[in-house]
Amino acid sequence: MRPSGWLFYLAATMLGTMAAGAGPAEECASFDPERGLMGCSVIIEDGPTPQVDTALAYANRGRAYLMLGQLEKALSDLNESIRLQPNYAAAYGHRGHVYLAQGLGGPAMADYTRAVELDPSNGAYYYNRGNLYLALKNVESGIADLTTAIKLNPEHAGAYSNRGLGHLLAGERDEAIADFRHALEINPTHGPAMRNLRALGVE
Repeated sequence: MRPSGWLFYLAATMLGTMAAGAGPAEECASFDPERGLMGCSVIIEDGPTPQVDTALAYANRGRAYLMLGQLEKALSDLNESIRLQPNYAAAYGHRGHVYLAQGLGGPAMADYTRAVELDPSNGAYYYNRGNLYLALKNVESGIADLTTAIKLNPEHAGAYSNRGLGHLLAGERDEAIADFRHALEINPTHGPAMRNLRALGVE
């Protein structure tokens, strides 16, 4: 399968140099992919810092490559992160995104599931796996995972909106409408929920 509109990567301003006063550890943690790439590369080349070990540096650089669309480099770094630290949930989560972007639903599902197993208190992993379940038409499992994501993060508009899609797929119109409305209560500008309510003829 190909990635759907349910997966969004953080947009970032492209910076050519490290931010003033920021060290490699801070840069490596940045969600700006160019900053993350530079900071993590310094740590990988020069050695870990008290804040960032080598496995984390590879994972964060892999995330940066993913955000830049450089999937093979992202996969290489995330494989190395997992080799160094086999129980690092975030590396599996990021690698799941890479596999999904490559159209590999099976490996993506395996990595999302491993991330859930390693860090069951992180709603993002249930959200990612739930969306993939829905894309694969496993509606019951998708709704279940998105329900868990909502329990762990009740202010996640996207989880409500996507669970609403699951209810639509299950023929549960009223439940779908309730979820779309809840998504808009959290985020009144949430586009997918607005469009789905409009398509259902609901104001």
